Amino acid sequence: MGLAVVDAIGGPRRTAVIGCLLLFSLLILIAGSIMLGIGISKLNESRSDSNSKLFVLNVRVPNVTNDDLNDYSNAVNSVKETVLGVVGKTGDVIVLGLSKSSSQVWSRGFEANDSPRAILSISYPGSEAPNKAVLTKKFEDGNFVVNNLYDSSFVPNSIDQQLCKPSTPNNDDTTTTTSDGTTTSGGSSTTTDGPVTTTTTHRPIPNDTYAPCEGTFVFMLDYGKGSEEVFKSQIDFVSNKLFTGNFNHFERLTLGTYSHLASVENPGFFKNLQSVQDYLNGHTQNANENSPLRTALKELTNLEINEKNLQFIVFASNLTLEKVEDASEWTETLQKSGGVTIVSLEKVSNLEEIKKSIGANVVVVDANSNRDEYEKLFYDIYNCKNANNYKQKEGENNVEEKNVIVRSKRSVDFEALAKDDDNWTPCKGQISFILDTSSDISEDDFNKQKTFFTSQLLYGWTHLERLILGYYNNLALVEAPGRIVNSKHIDNWFDELKQAKTKSNIRLALKEIVDGGSHQRISHLPQYYIVFVSEITQQIVDEVQPYVKDFRGDKLTFVAVNGADVGLLKKLTPDVIQWDRGQYAPSNWEKSFWSAYGCGGNPPNGPTTTTNVPTTTTTIRTTTTTSDPSAPYEPCRKQVYIVVDSSGGQTEAQFNAQKDVIVNKLLSTFNHFERISIGHYDELPNINSPGTFKSINAVKDELDTINRNSNQMGRKPMLRRVYDYFSRRPYNTEITEQTIIIFTSAIDQDMVDDTKEFYSDIQQYAHVSLIGLNNNVDVNLLKQLAFNAFTFDVTSPPSNIDDKLQGAVLC
Repeated sequence: MGLAVVDAIGGPRRTAVIGCLLLFSLLILIAGSIMLGIGISKLNESRSDSNSKLFVLNVRVPNVTNDDLNDYSNAVNSVKETVLGVVGKTGDVIVLGLSKSSSQVWSRGFEANDSPRAILSISYPGSEAPNKAVLTKKFEDGNFVVNNLYDSSFVPNSIDQQLCKPSTPNNDDTTTTTSDGTTTSGGSSTTTDGPVTTTTTHRPIPNDTYAPCEGTFVFMLDYGKGSEEVFKSQIDFVSNKLFTGNFNHFERLTLGTYSHLASVENPGFFKNLQSVQDYLNGHTQNANENSPLRTALKELTNLEINEKNLQFIVFASNLTLEKVEDASEWTETLQKSGGVTIVSLEKVSNLEEIKKSIGANVVVVDANSNRDEYEKLFYDIYNCKNANNYKQKEGENNVEEKNVIVRSKRSVDFEALAKDDDNWTPCKGQISFILDTSSDISEDDFNKQKTFFTSQLLYGWTHLERLILGYYNNLALVEAPGRIVNSKHIDNWFDELKQAKTKSNIRLALKEIVDGGSHQRISHLPQYYIVFVSEITQQIVDEVQPYVKDFRGDKLTFVAVNGADVGLLKKLTPDVIQWDRGQYAPSNWEKSFWSAYGCGGNPPNGPTTTTNVPTTTTTIRTTTTTSDPSAPYEPCRKQVYIVVDSSGGQTEAQFNAQKDVIVNKLLSTFNHFERISIGHYDELPNINSPGTFKSINAVKDELDTINRNSNQMGRKPMLRRVYDYFSRRPYNTEITEQTIIIFTSAIDQDMVDDTKEFYSDIQQYAHVSLIGLNNNVDVNLLKQLAFNAFTFDVTSPPSNIDDKLQGAVLC
């Protein structure tokens, strides 16, 4: 077990379970029980400061050998000194444990070149704490290997053995008071002899009742220069009015402040109203610095929150058209995650013009209005139901939530899984099947589908823990990873699967996948989704298009059942498997599903499989391969990503020139198309996963589906976002040498400045070539974001364009 299990645990007792696991990991790591007791004591002391921010890390330590651990005390001091050099003077460092053998952490073999592992606690003052990404980067720059990093949202408030003991807590808050014997009721007084002891029991609001409604609310307050009266009014309104009486789950509240710089706390930092008031009163107005709205919105894009009802609420003083125009691009980014509202406590003369410019909700609040008025306004901002009837509506929603259960129990150590080097069948990826259980399908065909899965499709799989099963009709359910670990689990799942009496709603299925994406993923594995569809119309295509775009680099395949229109489904994805009515399996199903899994070539030779229905035996055979692995790699052995500029602001000639040079020049000598990934970007990137394409014709078909973005927001190529996408290493391939080739029709210094931080992350694993689609594009700016850069005139390409494009592969 060990720390690696922490991310895989869910459920209402999450904090307690994490405490057990963390305690257990520390017990097996630390050489002496005395050191463990001291470390835990110090850690609990550091947590007592509610304004501090705690991180716990599992790292591989540089410059310390296993022999050094013979003098354990000196080794711990040496590690602490090295860590202090990394985190700086403001970080309080405790070395909770130092392990001589990696087998103590991972239950795996110990290699001679392994260096010791350490468990560290680092506490920062809340105002000076970095985020997880920055802290990870600091340790990596210091030659540490960061295996796990947990912030305060994952670390229990007290690491104590009590966390591991089952208990039945008394959730009632009981207070006892003694009076002088006089009680008042209904305007009259009653006197009794002697003092009267009164016991009052306050039962807390049940945990499943959220006031004002369920969601996560992120507030940013303006602490820049401006009217002192407006500033005080803002603080008073938020701390003494807004959250009093109608908030009962403060762990769902996130607060931050901004002036010329911005900072925001992670969810879970606030426990109650008092902690909110202490936080706001602990910051003073920066009367000498402006507070650009852009600064606040940009900081919020760094938050890692995945919630279905996520609302960003930013207070702003002196709201002007210039302020919002400068911030509009960050609004776009935030709206991909949740709602955005700008709140002004001052009157705004050109309110409608400002709303149109920033593309978000903008409201003016009178802080002196009565509670009903501003409470109703904020119910709308929180995306709650109307303040007058939300309780009734919330009850209706609870009925729906009861039916739409997304199970979170996991039984697999996914960190260990990510390190598994065994051969995987079909191939190394996480594969999700989402079945259509609606009444649109005949009972006979529905039962044939179930038999096909249990007797044929899933026969011979290894590593079933990466298989995810789900279904939808007019509701949707997608299981959590790790619930399926053997064939018996598969049989049981399909035995329990019943056909519904309702129609299908493919939008719900795709929304469930998108909304639950980060929770359903196994770290480091490429994602493949196979969704069965019984009904599709042009109206449905239009409705689900935004959800399909959110799949980005993940591969989506539809299985058309019940006569669903294949042509319409191909408007959403080129990968469609047709399963005709009455068939026991789709035609050529072995190869079709092999491709849907993202595997290269053809299915391997496998055992003969039989079904429980009157059909003939099916044998899987290998016939031909797309690429001969023994053939030389042309132009060289690399993984190559090619990204087309699909923004609407470029000319038709620029847009078409990209496709032409890719097919007729850049890929003219390639012979291993499984190493090619094609994608495009405008306001957002959309990149196919490696292994998607098997031939030049497949590449041509993909390029034909790419169109220029006609939306107003998509007129400019957002280089920052495509670099951000690749900086996260979205695909884990076995090919160590990687090249990213990006076309762009425009660049300026602001784009370069916004993108540089992501480029430095990409350089750790890949080279970038940046190609300008016009000689007027500043090549010097391109070179700041690329290892190789050039421009060309699309109407009259130079004679050496072939050499330039081949050079872009960086062999």
